Amino acid sequence: MAIEPIRLSIEIAAPRTHVFEVLTRELADWWPAEFTFSGDRFASASIDHLAGGEWFEIDADGQKTSWGEVRDWQPPELLVLSWRMAADRSQEPPDQASEIRIRLSELSPATTLLKFEHDDFGRHGEGGASMRDGLASGQGWSAILERLRFAASGGSGSEAGTA
Repeated sequence: MAIEPIRLSIEIAAPRTHVFEVLTRELADWWPAEFTFSGDRFASASIDHLAGGEWFEIDADGQKTSWGEVRDWQPPELLVLSWRMAADRSQEPPDQASEIRIRLSELSPATTLLKFEHDDFGRHGEGGASMRDGLASGQGWSAILERLRFAASGGSGSEAGTA
């Protein structure tokens, strides 16, 4: 049975290059700790700036945990990442990762349209459908992207409300 992808679009009141920079260089400033392996011990997160790199978190003890691979890197318009977090919050092997695609389009010099897709939940096995349901809820990707919108438009991601 195929599992439907999550597709979201948001407008962000900021230039496309700025949104891409906040998304990729300031990830630790707006990413919610509840969507990490380390939870309240979350210290930082980063995305390598090249295809074949990884995106990862670092906990309070300095331990690095991979979230997945950077599959495509085309600043400031496209970022494709694998997602290695399983439904039970364990780390999936690379070949069982789903895929996240983020495309940024310029609506005006000061406004960006972010199109988000998270697909291939079936690769996560039996937990794929429940993972998709959780990430499609109001506390999932829409809340994460609202934090990005808030941070990119001049606020702090930790102060953002949910979408």
